[in-house]
Amino acid sequence: MVIRWLSLATTLILIVTAWGRRLNLATSWIFGLSLIALILHLIFGLVNLGVMNAWLSIDQTRTRATSAVYAGIYFGLPILLLLFTGLLMVIVSRVRH
Repeated sequence: MVIRWLSLATTLILIVTAWGRRLNLATSWIFGLSLIALILHLIFGLVNLGVMNAWLSIDQTRTRATSAVYAGIYFGLPILLLLFTGLLMVIVSRVRH
């Protein structure tokens, strides 16, 4: 899990930096957007950690439905994070131009 979230953080920083350079943003804007993306990353990572903890150790009623919900959240949160970062970059590009 740690390797997955570290690779996702690296990917987010590279994406934000590439978009910032493509839009000719100042370094402070790129840094600010990177910080926002990493804060989103931290929030979703903590939620994902809680879901994994509930899935593996806390939940006593393990049915197929609860396992499916936990798996969907566990694997869906990184995708949601990438979508939010992409949305953030599209909003910045529209405001910029």
